[in-house]
Amino acid sequence: MSGQQRAERVLWSHERSNIYDGPFIFDSNNSTKFQYIGDTHHNCSLKIHQVEHNDTGKYAFKFIINDKEGKYTDSDGSTLKVVGKLFKLFS
Repeated sequence: MSGQQRAERVLWSHERSNIYDGPFIFDSNNSTKFQYIGDTHHNCSLKIHQVEHNDTGKYAFKFIINDKEGKYTDSDGSTLKVVGKLFKLFS
């Protein structure tokens, strides 16, 4: 996003659903398992509470922005692999 653009809404999706259209696992602070800890400009960090094996997979974020373009989706995403009680994150 450019310097003038600002996220008005933040969405996160898992590869089990459509990363562009949802359903989304996180939608602007309406979840207890997933917590958005980023900002509305450059940081899109997501915190997952009580990580489980079925959380393994690719995650992607989507910003609904205050611009004529209207939205930005990170199609590359990040991949989480849960191994035992440890996990690895690949970006």
